[in-house]
Amino acid sequence: MALAITADRAKAESAAIAGRLPPLLIAAERIAATVTQGVHGRRRVGSGDVFWQHRPYYPGDELKRLDWRQSAKSDKVYLRQMEWSAAQTVYLWCDLSPSMDYASKKDLPTKAERSLVLLLALSNVLARAGERVALLGDPEPPISGRAVAERLADRLQHRTQVAQSHADDKDAERSLPPPVLLPAHAHAVMISDFLQPIEEFRALIERFADLGFPRVEATSYSNPKVVPQFADASALLASLARRAGVHYKATCANVRAVERALADLDAGFGVSEISLLVSASEAHSMRNLKQPRAAQWDNVRKMAAAARGRFRLIGTISVAFGCPFEGAVDPEVVVADALRLGEIGVDHVALGDTTGMATPAAVKGLIGRLQRAAPALTLIAHLHDTRGTGLVNALAAYDAGVRHFDCSFGGVGGHPAQVTYGGGYTGNVCTEDLVNLFESLGVRTGIDLPGLLETSRLCEQTLGRELHGRVTRSGLNPLLPL
Repeated sequence: MALAITADRAKAESAAIAGRLPPLLIAAERIAATVTQGVHGRRRVGSGDVFWQHRPYYPGDELKRLDWRQSAKSDKVYLRQMEWSAAQTVYLWCDLSPSMDYASKKDLPTKAERSLVLLLALSNVLARAGERVALLGDPEPPISGRAVAERLADRLQHRTQVAQSHADDKDAERSLPPPVLLPAHAHAVMISDFLQPIEEFRALIERFADLGFPRVEATSYSNPKVVPQFADASALLASLARRAGVHYKATCANVRAVERALADLDAGFGVSEISLLVSASEAHSMRNLKQPRAAQWDNVRKMAAAARGRFRLIGTISVAFGCPFEGAVDPEVVVADALRLGEIGVDHVALGDTTGMATPAAVKGLIGRLQRAAPALTLIAHLHDTRGTGLVNALAAYDAGVRHFDCSFGGVGGHPAQVTYGGGYTGNVCTEDLVNLFESLGVRTGIDLPGLLETSRLCEQTLGRELHGRVTRSGLNPLLPL
């Protein structure tokens, strides 16, 4: 019965998408008409380069391409810029999976509609420039000339009809780009939100709980306009199976986020933990939270009051061991922040080494100060492995008395594109490496070790790339009893 419902829904969605194509063609034509074509369109079939323009020299450019005559006319050094003269083939792909049916407001087009308009408009622009266009994975050959957008729209309608007849096919439902090889010198343009289906993340989160992790960060009540990856927070939580003794956590940025968490809790599928975030430096607070520390503290107090004691509050202090903008952070500022968190009802405080600046000595020193100043607080080590010091800092935290650690499979994590700072590897300590270290030292974590590596590989499979876990490649310590 469930399979039939899924198939019927997919057919209805496919028919709706196909029905929207004719009016979207008009919008696409309007956009394409606003693009002014240059005089260097690639219009001839075949290979070869033609002179196009001069551009300034940059370190690393080949000296043989310098144009000394042009350079002699000014204080700058110029190169001869070459452009392909041959007509190129561009393959287009548009994601029409369920996540693309989202609109930030009811009166605005969905992501799928916007994407289709962009795809059709781009096909028009490319055709006018003399290029050839095709749908990625489509058996029809690339086309050029007039009415390219209309012909592609016909092909899209045909493909949605095919999707209807395969609506119960898991691969068809995922709407991933087809695994095809592109011809030499061809290009591909893919339009998508690149969000994974909820079912895959739900399965991973439940698997984390089954492995024995007592705390799992399930989602974030972030503004979907800023971090669209969390637009499905409530839908994901509603689908999660609950396990006794496991706390699911959600990150909250403001009172509105706490209100969403309360609404989900009242609906019967909310989280049991929410996190409140402050920065230990003014510069990081402005960069990451878009407001000074004083304003963020007002925000955090209001969030704690709005929670009305219905969640376990996790207070996170970012850049507790050093700020990428200000440098050293006074440990007494971190201690004062922890005490203020305790005053508003927080009893778990995470110390964030946000960009991997901590050392074992700094970790032990700060934890010692906090234990003396606020012995009632439960401390959590939230360590990033940016500079390869995550494991040694975790061991230092354990030696200092910390028994709670934030980590992520494969070291996945970082910052949204809008608030990127720092460089290199930005994720947390790898879960599988941290568990392997503790177990090798005789510290029993309660984690299912054989299942640990299976889950690590599943994470790589889900994300479609190799992650940073070392023991995923080497295997767990052979001396461990499994």
